[in-house]
Amino acid sequence: MKDRINYVCAACGKKRSIPADEPTPECCKRTMNPEPLPVCEMAPSAEHSRMDDASGPCDDGSAGGNV
Repeated sequence: MKDRINYVCAACGKKRSIPADEPTPECCKRTMNPEPLPVCEMAPSAEHSRMDDASGPCDDGSAGGNV
């Protein structure tokens, strides 16, 4: 299965999901931006393990700044 990247248009909000090996799509005459990961809603500590949480990847804020 090919990896896919989700993109969002900054102008109109349209979303597209394309294979990672394809060029970045355009919308509204601009290059689309990669869709950011959602913020994690559960703590990653051992006491609050996400092991039983079936959600996908998320941004835990450890990278700092706006990604």
